[in-house]
Amino acid sequence: MRQRSQRSGIETALLYATRAAILLVLAMPLMVRIELFFPFVVGKALYFRVLTEIAFGLWVVLAYRFSTYRPSRFVILAIFAAYLVVALLAGVFGVSFQRSMWSTYERMQGIVDIAHWVLFVLVASSVFRSFAEWRTLLNVNLGVSLLISLMGIVQYYELFEVPGYGFLETTRRLDVTLGNATYVGAYMLMSILVALGLLAQSYRDSQETATASAAVRRRRRRRDRQRGGSAGLFWVRAFWLSTVFFGLWVFVLSGARGAVIGLVMSLAALALVYAVWESSRRVRLAALAALLVVVSGSILFAAAKDTPLFDRAAESVHMVARLRNIGLDDTSIRPRVLSWKAGLRGYAEKPVLGWGPENYVVVWGRYLELGAGPTDIHDQAHSKPIEELATKGTLGFIAYFAIWGSMLWVIYRRVRSRDHPEQRFILFVTAALAGYFVQNLFLFDTLTTVLSFMVLLAYIVRLEQQDEAPAATPARRGRGVAGERLDRGWYAAIGIALVAVAASILLMNVPPYRAAKTVAQATRPNVTWDGRMALYEEAIDKFPPLANQPRLRLLGLIYSNWDKLSEGQQLEALEIAKRQSDLILENEPQDWMTYLNLVNIHQRASSLDRSHLERSAEYLETATLLAPGPIETSGLVQRQKEIEARYELQTTP
Repeated sequence: MRQRSQRSGIETALLYATRAAILLVLAMPLMVRIELFFPFVVGKALYFRVLTEIAFGLWVVLAYRFSTYRPSRFVILAIFAAYLVVALLAGVFGVSFQRSMWSTYERMQGIVDIAHWVLFVLVASSVFRSFAEWRTLLNVNLGVSLLISLMGIVQYYELFEVPGYGFLETTRRLDVTLGNATYVGAYMLMSILVALGLLAQSYRDSQETATASAAVRRRRRRRDRQRGGSAGLFWVRAFWLSTVFFGLWVFVLSGARGAVIGLVMSLAALALVYAVWESSRRVRLAALAALLVVVSGSILFAAAKDTPLFDRAAESVHMVARLRNIGLDDTSIRPRVLSWKAGLRGYAEKPVLGWGPENYVVVWGRYLELGAGPTDIHDQAHSKPIEELATKGTLGFIAYFAIWGSMLWVIYRRVRSRDHPEQRFILFVTAALAGYFVQNLFLFDTLTTVLSFMVLLAYIVRLEQQDEAPAATPARRGRGVAGERLDRGWYAAIGIALVAVAASILLMNVPPYRAAKTVAQATRPNVTWDGRMALYEEAIDKFPPLANQPRLRLLGLIYSNWDKLSEGQQLEALEIAKRQSDLILENEPQDWMTYLNLVNIHQRASSLDRSHLERSAEYLETATLLAPGPIETSGLVQRQKEIEARYELQTTP
């Protein structure tokens, strides 16, 4: 990239505006909007999408005029784009394109989300080029992680109320601003390893400075003085160590067992690589010692987990207690195993493109083992590979692992040379990615964990382009800030970008925000029944693509409040249920939960008219075909028999 002094004013302004938008995206984990439906999810998703769209619009204008900011190699980006295309095809041929496209308020993922991540990686890898620039981006990301760690400690020990986060309450497993302790563990896992990587890289840089030629040392000393010299290096190392220390603290308090397995395996792999690859004998010995500690610690844990000493440790540290209980009969592992089996059966039924992104709940309901007993409903597979197989089929599975394969190939090309200047950091990035992959064998993608992954993916895309940087000549030369000529194409690019970004924000982000806010208003306890129904219908009308989850909530409310309603309200509620359920099934014809809700309502309504019992039997028959395994279905079958028997007794002379 050209030096700053060679950039025109417009180029500099666009570049820094684009970078600022990308850096602001990194604050997404802090976004919690209590006024919204699913406050830990919706605010984060819309915040990320708006800033990504702004960054992409700025980048389009920048790349149109200055070719330096266009990708020079497209292998990883092309594979990522192909993955998006496969997801789109899987949605088109799946069971609900609407759900594949937009997901739900609870998840806010789907094809729209994947498309935004493709744009994020494209822009971030194009405007952050040198390692110094990437170190800045990564430090901002680690700063957010450190802030979340400190907030988590305040939350756990109830030290004080964090301004703007008064909703944080003490809990046995920390969720902080992510909404789930498991997500906290996965997020901290990657932050810890990235911070360790930057720390290790700083010592390699210091060693290289010490052995460099006199001219090189003078240049580096001049650069270090501009950055604050040795004092600045001391403080940035202190920052990385603080991120690791507090991150580990919160990591333990989260009790996330999948993340622990991921961390242990990534550290073991990292130590093994260093023991084989590192040229320094001292570092090799340290790596061997670390590997020995990890392996022996794991063996000791397995051998001692049933001892009195371990019992005392489990009483003091919840993470220890959770690790000791790992087994197939564990209350959180058994449902996962059942879900994995259902996902594989679903894949066997639709092996090419699967059932469509975000449609896993259909697979789970249809293929859950009969007699599985009580278990939470799974709308995600709780295993990324099985999720890909079930929802995107073989093509999606191949595309997903092709992304990983291309990343590993780029990493291998960079670290096979012991002289590569970023070798140490790249190895820690590889460990972070390995930890992420391992913990995702037991979990699923969320907005915050995907953010950490995409940052590292963008960094690797930058590595791929590192040796293929384009010439430093802009596509069109400028004449300074005041006298720069702007041709018609330039004006057209600016105008199109502004219109596209504004339209996207106004049409794709503002309506779901307003709808989620209205749904949240409908859930407030002081709202009357009629007011609640009106708010739900208003929220549904504000953004129909995400309306099915509020519709399901509305059906559940009708059922749970049935006995509190007057006869007139019950009749009106039946009309609402019919209208909204028809709209759900129009877009999600295999949504078995809608049928179960209708069974519930019409079983209750049979007290008004026996014809409702016949209707509930029809809905129950469909539900049984779509989801025979869940205990909710078998429970309603039993209740239907009881109600029918009661009516027969009443009508028997």
